[in-house]
Amino acid sequence: MLQRWMRGELVVDDALAIIAERTALPLDALHRYIELSCKNMAFLDPALPYLMQQIRATGTQIIIATDNMDTLDRRSSVGRSAYRVCYDGVMKLYVTSRYKGADRKSVEDLCAAARAAGMQDFSFIRDIEGYQKIFDNPQDLWRRSKEEIATCDALLVDVSDGPTGGRVIETGIAFGLDMPVLVAVKRGTPYKEIFDGVATMVIPYDSYQDLTAALSALPLLSRM
Repeated sequence: MLQRWMRGELVVDDALAIIAERTALPLDALHRYIELSCKNMAFLDPALPYLMQQIRATGTQIIIATDNMDTLDRRSSVGRSAYRVCYDGVMKLYVTSRYKGADRKSVEDLCAAARAAGMQDFSFIRDIEGYQKIFDNPQDLWRRSKEEIATCDALLVDVSDGPTGGRVIETGIAFGLDMPVLVAVKRGTPYKEIFDGVATMVIPYDSYQDLTAALSALPLLSRM
């Protein structure tokens, strides 16, 4: 099992499920243990972050090769947040959208703005549902939505049309996961102040080109 995990054939949740089955240990206890382990991740040598930043300052990009399987990507990992200031990668952005009556063009325009800023875009309504309803049970829908949000580095919500439903829930999930929340709003448009309370940054824009420029200029966002 360990070799399959290291090769990427299994993710950590798969591995924990197998361990629980073979040892009769409670699965929730194993999850708590791996979360604690991720939170306590540290560099073997405390000088490494400083040295890597010096290397990056020369224009050289750095990637990390590790035998930690996929635990480095755990959203509970403090190590992941620290590593993002030391190596170059692509931020994965969860782009929220209306669930009922989604405007496909608006979704694609928001996603295109993120891609143009050098980010990897993800849209639940596009990438999971294919612009159609596939979840009959709301609990299944929000459980899957939470899982997908947890795989991303930040969440983008456009509040220009005054969202009151699914996007509010998704924003709350991201905030609860200590994920950066980027609130976009068309310049001069009033919006609900509750979004100010969870926003890492509010981005006013006149066009999607403006949004791309703002996203491109963002400082490195990390989750602590």
